[in-house]
Amino acid sequence: MKALILTFGLLFTSLLFSQEITTENKKYYVDGIHVYKHEIKTVLAANPAALNLFNKAKRKETWGGVLIGSGIALCVADAVKGAVSNETYPSAMTYIGVGLVAVSIPIMSGKNKMRTNSIELYNNGLEPKEKTLGYNFNMNFITNQNGIGLNITF
Repeated sequence: MKALILTFGLLFTSLLFSQEITTENKKYYVDGIHVYKHEIKTVLAANPAALNLFNKAKRKETWGGVLIGSGIALCVADAVKGAVSNETYPSAMTYIGVGLVAVSIPIMSGKNKMRTNSIELYNNGLEPKEKTLGYNFNMNFITNQNGIGLNITF
């Protein structure tokens, strides 16, 4: 049972670390395969700093969208209320709506840069794909509670 869990764990982590993310036309591609926004979090899970930055950008997008939607809804509701009743049109609802839209602009302003930085942070953490024996040969002695070992990377 331990061997089975270890095998799946090593297989999952080796697949997780070997994927490079690219962005084209606001779409994410992992090794040339299109991946949706909600699935990109599983790929970024290998790098907690990149995942944290990506989640922060997502939160900025969510709160900015809520504020801009609420502001537009308040402006439209006040315009409809002014059209069907005898009240003056630009009331407090319109001003509050315009204020919410104005507040949402700085909130949403940095989300694309944060997303780009999270993808770059993840890609920079990957090991180089092309390794050759002559240039990237590395040999280390490893010790732990189980004994002494030899680690050769090429």
